[in-house]
Amino acid sequence: MTGVTLVLVIIPVLFMGATLPILTQYFAPRLMNVGRSVGLLYSINTFGSAVACFVGAFGLMHLLGMQNSIRVAAAINVLVGVIGLCLSFRRSRQYQAALTDDHPISEVRGAFSGKQKTNLLFACLVSTLVGYVSLSYEVIWFRAFLIGTNQSQAFAMVLGAYLGGLAVGSWWVGSYFATKPGKMQLLYMLCVVILLSSVIGFSVLPLSAKAASLGGLKAFVLITLLLVFAQTVISGIAFPLLCHVGFTADARAGLHLSLVYFSNILGSAGGTLITGFILMDRISTPQISAFLTALSAVAAAAVARLVPASWSRRTTFIMLSSIVVAVGSPFAIKALFNHYYEQIISINRIGSAPPFADVVENKSGVVTVDTDGVVYGNGMYDGIAYVDLINRENGLTRPFSLTLYHPRPREVLMIGLGAGAWAQVIVNNPEVERLTVIEINPGYRSVIAKYPAVMTILTNPKVEIIIDDGRRWMNRHPDRKFDAIVQNTTFNFRPNATNVLSAEYLRLSGSHLREGGVLMYNTTGSNRAQRTGCTIFPYALREFNLMVASNEPLQLDLGRLKAVLENYSIDGHRVFDLSNPRHRARLAEIMAMVDPSGTDGSEATLETCQSIKSRTQDLLLITDDNMGEEWQRFSIRTIPRGIISMFHNLWNH
Repeated sequence: MTGVTLVLVIIPVLFMGATLPILTQYFAPRLMNVGRSVGLLYSINTFGSAVACFVGAFGLMHLLGMQNSIRVAAAINVLVGVIGLCLSFRRSRQYQAALTDDHPISEVRGAFSGKQKTNLLFACLVSTLVGYVSLSYEVIWFRAFLIGTNQSQAFAMVLGAYLGGLAVGSWWVGSYFATKPGKMQLLYMLCVVILLSSVIGFSVLPLSAKAASLGGLKAFVLITLLLVFAQTVISGIAFPLLCHVGFTADARAGLHLSLVYFSNILGSAGGTLITGFILMDRISTPQISAFLTALSAVAAAAVARLVPASWSRRTTFIMLSSIVVAVGSPFAIKALFNHYYEQIISINRIGSAPPFADVVENKSGVVTVDTDGVVYGNGMYDGIAYVDLINRENGLTRPFSLTLYHPRPREVLMIGLGAGAWAQVIVNNPEVERLTVIEINPGYRSVIAKYPAVMTILTNPKVEIIIDDGRRWMNRHPDRKFDAIVQNTTFNFRPNATNVLSAEYLRLSGSHLREGGVLMYNTTGSNRAQRTGCTIFPYALREFNLMVASNEPLQLDLGRLKAVLENYSIDGHRVFDLSNPRHRARLAEIMAMVDPSGTDGSEATLETCQSIKSRTQDLLLITDDNMGEEWQRFSIRTIPRGIISMFHNLWNH
């Protein structure tokens, strides 16, 4: 499946990648200026992409859904292609005549000298390194922004700011080439651009984190996007500069541009693969930032060797290099990134939360745990490493109530491991013989191993933990059937939450249930998610914010649940000490809450689908296409309040 997807993606992007070289081949000989041609074309191209990011994030996806947004993009592509064909038929004769008269082929296709080859090779190598650093920064910026905002628009916003900066930078340098500066001047400018962009790139994360701590979410959003934009404005100057230095505006301009462009894209792909899949599993985000800064210094030094600069310029270069080295030093990392995750995650934490006692970073995300045992997955509350119904409930009534809906859940599938509390409760259910847990982030295992209340699930012989995407795993194992599927689903508005809330996913889960099997999944208060569950399954109800659904009628048995709870033990310790009046009162309270004879309705603990459908009749079902609650409107209008708050707090400090 992965190979098929890659092929389907590669085919259209091959044609997309051909557009810039073709346009360069058309314009460069006419303007007789590589830097100006590439700068203007690259600027227009990236500006259009930046606009598409914001239009898609704040308009198309919300209004039209995924498939219709794709159709709009395809229609625009067809329109551009038709216009291009019309222009080509109309101007082909004039262009051929102009090319023959003004720039004879025999003159522009002379021998490719050794010096020209060296220049082109130099441009390709530096372009590769610059592309690697740029996209690596984009990867870590996006993750930080996603953790801080937990909005589906996060990727589009960061990418839009990134591309917008490239557009402005390349536009400016394209205009600059109209003065026809000398090659040495351009090389010196390239040195400064690479060094300056690395310093700003390194500062994006600590400065945006500081903005989050002082001004909240809105300040964090604006400062991050402004810093990304500022850094890529400078980076946008580099590509046209390299092209102008690397080759001339002759009949080979398109070919040579394609080589430099290919090198840049190759480096960019390396940034996403090496940084995103290798470095993130081995070193921390601050260390990756320092590594990228050091690489930029290497690239600048390589350029500097070609520049016979004056003493003043050499001094400037040495000073900038010293700043880059200082920025990437361990001392600077410790100072700038102190309590970094506390600052950006403070946006989504409750009250005056304590500092983090543990931080686990890998390519799948960031798991943090504060000193109270509260676990945050990618910046949002994920549970507590605690299993106590008496002193700290943590919503554990829901997994404890499994026996209310199924008489003997011998084999259970759990989608998402999280803090481990739900898995600990389920596997210690006396009726459960086997628990299969599918978790996409292996970092949770290392967190759980440090907390006595949940650590035994890692060694429990009844538990099998598989690192995979839950939906993919179910698609690949259609023969696996379970008595119960349990998932403490994350907040419904978070990116990718639709993957485990949509109608398509619920049908897939239903196909993995045995006769009488139940699906229990958290809706986190989403009325659409509750309506979707009641529509897809013939039998369902809501317990608190948990939907319980089945293909067969639900047979609730309070007596069965009470008998199990009275004897429930976790790691040999009784959940309820029936000799303790407080424990008996708590057990009676829980039994009253899940009593199906209680009042039906949205305020009740248990609610029937008849009531749910009645109060949600105007809501659409969640599907893979509309992506449910994810594309809710992000209020940009409130950002100025965050900025004012940030400066107010900064002044008070």
